Amino acid sequence: MQKSIKIFITIIIIGISITIIGLLLYFNPDWPDNNDNDDRMFKRAHHRTYEGFEKDYNLEWKKDFFFIQAADPQYGLMEKLENPNLIVSKNWTNERELLTKAIKQWNEMNPKPRFVVICGDLVNDPPFQNQTKRREQLNDLKKDLHQLDQSIPLILLPGNHDLMDKPTLESLKQYTDEFGDDYYSFWIDSIMFIVLNTQYYKNHDQMINEFNEQNKWIDEQLMDAKSNNYTHVIIFQHIPWFLKKIDEPDMDYNTIASKIRQPLMEKFIDANIHYIFAGHMHQNFEGEFFINDNRWLKMITTSAIGAQYHAIDTEPPSKSGYRIVNVTRTNIQQKYVQIEKE
Repeated sequence: MQKSIKIFITIIIIGISITIIGLLLYFNPDWPDNNDNDDRMFKRAHHRTYEGFEKDYNLEWKKDFFFIQAADPQYGLMEKLENPNLIVSKNWTNERELLTKAIKQWNEMNPKPRFVVICGDLVNDPPFQNQTKRREQLNDLKKDLHQLDQSIPLILLPGNHDLMDKPTLESLKQYTDEFGDDYYSFWIDSIMFIVLNTQYYKNHDQMINEFNEQNKWIDEQLMDAKSNNYTHVIIFQHIPWFLKKIDEPDMDYNTIASKIRQPLMEKFIDANIHYIFAGHMHQNFEGEFFINDNRWLKMITTSAIGAQYHAIDTEPPSKSGYRIVNVTRTNIQQKYVQIEKE
């Protein structure tokens, strides 16, 4: 009799457990994926550095490596370009397919990339325009990024669609709650990487304190770069400072105004920075600020993983892709790779 009761109770417990799991899956299809690992993958940038790539543990050159630099997955933009009057994006299947293909290619590389950096505009709908759709875009983006091999660190930074064209304290908090610090530095094998929030240089009307804090922080990082014999110093950001020449005319939305970029470029060159990588344009550009053989800086603008558009008519259109950056002790080489081969 007691044995029968135990069996009966066990069956009841199993039935209740199955029911609970079924309800969880019904009301939350992402369960059990949305656990603490989610925050760990996407929020490793904190206290102005990146967890695992802190300075004290990464000051010795070890061996050649490469990393992936990408930009603008921007879930929802393709539909918006096809339907300019559309207020809120409803479909981003094409962007998901492109990012998934890219991640598959990164995972299959041997050796694997040292890290992947995505330079902003993670989704298309900006904060507070339609929170429901934006949340759906972010959930799908995170779900797709979870396919990245766990051995490959993911570096993220904000673009204008992540913070709005005119950022606010609220939009900044929404980003940092989701993805960690908006600017920070990290080190790999005696190479210093500086990650910037360029939206402050487009509009900081409501963010004067934050703008000044980042500028002060940049000066501290550049002082560090000048006083240490780092193998290389590389910058990542969303909006490019310029496209081809430092003295090119201002282009409003596309680049940073010359009155801001000129003094900063000179500071960067003084700190022995030779490479800056950006996105934003959905088109490829390579520019250079050259003073002499020792004082020069390349501005590399990488087209989008997602939607392409012909921002500058005089330049050739690009295809969805990403950049492979090879790093040796004495040199940096990069090339753009299309996701879908022709």
